[in-house]
Amino acid sequence: MLDHSSNARSVNSRGRIKPGNSPGGSWFISPTFDFENPHLSICRFSPSNHVHKWSTPESIIQGNKNYRLPEAVGIAASHALQQQGAPSRLAMFPDGNHRVLNHGNSLKWHYEVFRWLNQFVGKDNANQKCSD
Repeated sequence: MLDHSSNARSVNSRGRIKPGNSPGGSWFISPTFDFENPHLSICRFSPSNHVHKWSTPESIIQGNKNYRLPEAVGIAASHALQQQGAPSRLAMFPDGNHRVLNHGNSLKWHYEVFRWLNQFVGKDNANQKCSD
């Protein structure tokens, strides 16, 4: 439990904090997050305000039944990446939610992830050993 001012905040296993006075709101812990004026910090760190800088290849995997993150968010991110010319791929799972739940989707999910890694990391790098 963190204590800033008189506001208690809990930290969950993913490193997010949940301000005591914000029902359901959560943010990633950041030393530059302004707890006194959270709206400015949210705007400052919102990915939507930095789309013009996006260039890293991104693979977006979206479940249509993910009620935490509506499918429109994944589609919008994919379109923004494509408009910037960044390599991107969108894989939609119509019966998926926040997690892969059935074996068919699991096979497809792994196929997409390994396909993406192979494209940008390559098979030749997969068997290299780390040197000390």
